[in-house]
Amino acid sequence: MKNFVPPLTIIANHQAYEAFRKVEPNREIRFFENAPAALAFFESSKFEDQALPIALIDDQIAGTSAKELLATFREDPVLKSMIVFILGRRSEENSPLSTYSHFNAGFIEKPTNLEGYVDIASVLNNFWEICVFG
Repeated sequence: MKNFVPPLTIIANHQAYEAFRKVEPNREIRFFENAPAALAFFESSKFEDQALPIALIDDQIAGTSAKELLATFREDPVLKSMIVFILGRRSEENSPLSTYSHFNAGFIEKPTNLEGYVDIASVLNNFWEICVFG
């Protein structure tokens, strides 16, 4: 029996969306290219009766930083338990360790091409299939 896997919300570039759609064609995936659109969706959605999505947030998303968006989620009584992965590039200013203070599930090194995104989507899909979400 296959485990339940929550929907996926991608707040990143279109390559990330294309990769997950390719790897998981039947999965419910919501895609936002900017933080304001994602925030509007989450503010208007009622998740009390349904599973929270897993979120993949690009650290260079238009409209705000991934850390600021994650902090907004963590302030919300419902969204604070959402599983969030940050997609970014390491630098002196952008340390993966600094994102963990906002309780994200992981920092994933941002790929440079579609093949890299497909590799990440495949690994995460395999990981999520062995996790128990509810």
